[in-house]
Amino acid sequence: GKLVHAWKSLTKLQHSVLEKKLQLEKDKLEMKLNFLLHSQVKSLEAWGDMERQHLSAISMTRDCLHSVICTLPLVEGAKMEPHSSSVALRHASDLATSMKSMLYVFSPVAEKTVSILWELAEVVTQEKALLEQFSELFRMVSTLEVQERSLKCGIIQMKLWQQQQLLQEQQEMAS
Repeated sequence: GKLVHAWKSLTKLQHSVLEKKLQLEKDKLEMKLNFLLHSQVKSLEAWGDMERQHLSAISMTRDCLHSVICTLPLVEGAKMEPHSSSVALRHASDLATSMKSMLYVFSPVAEKTVSILWELAEVVTQEKALLEQFSELFRMVSTLEVQERSLKCGIIQMKLWQQQQLLQEQQEMAS
């Protein structure tokens, strides 16, 4: 009875330890995921701001172009109202100026992104070269380990043979 109870208690303890280990691994993975996500939040927020500005600029462009097209005379002999045409053209000009300033704002960001991507590409290239070098060194180490083990086995065999020869010589001298 006591042995079964002890066995049952030991099994429960092992199960509890296993659950704690699994929970610990889960927590570690969750921490890694949180770290990765938090490290990307600023980039995602910046991207969201750029996206909103971009959508706003596109919307303004669409609205202005629509208003300009709708007020242009499209039929021969059509008459136009000079004041509304002037307002529409001024609005289109303002929009073009606004788009130009937006491009000036985004141009340095795009250049910075290109620069960062270039650096990333260089790091990846270096990493690939280092991994290839590591792989070659690892193969060399593996080969050297095999040779070392072979030499150690040879030394052991040589010592055993020498001991056998010494023992045989001692037996011959004794007889």
